Amino acid sequence: MQIAVTNGNVSVAAINDAALYILCACTVESPALAARFGADDGFRILEPLRFADYVSRHIPGFRAGVQGLCTYRDSRLLRKRASYVITPPTETDEERWSRAFDQWIGQQSIDTLFLKPLEYADQAEYRFIWHAEGKVQEFLEIEVPEAREVCERLGALDRTGR
Repeated sequence: MQIAVTNGNVSVAAINDAALYILCACTVESPALAARFGADDGFRILEPLRFADYVSRHIPGFRAGVQGLCTYRDSRLLRKRASYVITPPTETDEERWSRAFDQWIGQQSIDTLFLKPLEYADQAEYRFIWHAEGKVQEFLEIEVPEAREVCERLGALDRTGR
């Protein structure tokens, strides 16, 4: 990723200190697409923000969340203008400056969490991303019964694609 700032560019090669839990959804109700993923049932999220809030209450160490549509591109390189500019502090506390700069990079890099190769554009993916503190678990199974109030079940999906 390359971030344009007033006095040049900041290049970010990788971001790897976040414990993220991601739920991938689809904005297209397609039995054919569901069949490709082996799904025979599903649910529609009626209020995505409340849904994400309910889920966040069950994620150990939850810190922050973001959600949105994926962007499909030929290139995974993202070039963007900084949403705000960070300047080095006048004092010499390098540790504090390093943490502030890392936080700035993280905020500027959120868009990269929603990039996918163009070949998957038919998936029309919408992502819910929860950031948690601590060691991420490879698989996290939680029960969120209160989320049912902002969802509705689709029922059995017609696998013929009709």
